[in-house]
Amino acid sequence: MKSRIVKVVKYFFDNGNLTVDQIKRYVVVGTLTADEFKVITGEDYVVAEEASDGKTEEGDSQPAE
Repeated sequence: MKSRIVKVVKYFFDNGNLTVDQIKRYVVVGTLTADEFKVITGEDYVVAEEASDGKTEEGDSQPAE
């Protein structure tokens, strides 16, 4: 059985109120799993590659090494 959050996010996605990028943020913060992302969007969740400016596709700053 799908969790309530999956049902709610899928409803908003299916009705055009959420984008794939917005749903990716739910995975980044741990609200959804990659499997739940696929159930909602029909796409595999792919981890964003780090850009040369030290930011990910989601815009998160990465700590300097």
